[in-house]
Amino acid sequence: MERKWIRVRDIPKEYSVSRSYAQKLVSDMRKDSRTTDRDFILDGSIRLIRVEALEDFWRRRGAA
Repeated sequence: MERKWIRVRDIPKEYSVSRSYAQKLVSDMRKDSRTTDRDFILDGSIRLIRVEALEDFWRRRGAA
């Protein structure tokens, strides 16, 4: 199964209204017990997020 990744700054507007909100969303994802380090590619800071993890997190928040 191919993993698809997205950069934090490229999170679609449907999930984020601004870059600062995108960073807050990623921070909340990191704190969520159902997301793991495998859902992120780290290089000092978060560079990429697994798209499926973003979609799952968004649904759990009840915003989708």
